[in-house]
Amino acid sequence: MARNAGERVIGPCPYCGERYMRTNWMKRSGMGRDAQGRPLSDTHLIACHKRYLAAQQAKAPEQESKRPVQLTARMRQVLEHAAAGRPLDTGISGRSEYGGLAGTVLALQVRGLLAGQEITKGGLDALAQEKDR
Repeated sequence: MARNAGERVIGPCPYCGERYMRTNWMKRSGMGRDAQGRPLSDTHLIACHKRYLAAQQAKAPEQESKRPVQLTARMRQVLEHAAAGRPLDTGISGRSEYGGLAGTVLALQVRGLLAGQEITKGGLDALAQEKDR
């Protein structure tokens, strides 16, 4: 159990059990917290939390790959243009549509469906899934 030691709080790390030190200023300033609300203001806690998240992601990579990708109409259109080798902005006009296209391309890249301007294998699979619906 942690105890107040003047300017610092000393206690066991919730991830590895080692003792760590955290200043009261760090505690009061409200630096980052993990999902359970534990403060992540100390470098030791941050490092242990990152190792914990990496271990959790390594345990369940199959669960994420089984989840079907939801595509909007514009995402589907951009993937079709990329698969056909056309520019991604084909059929786009106006400043607001170009802004929306930038967000759509970024969302597709984050999902791993586009690599730069090229469609990936995952993008082809998602496009095939959409056509089956």
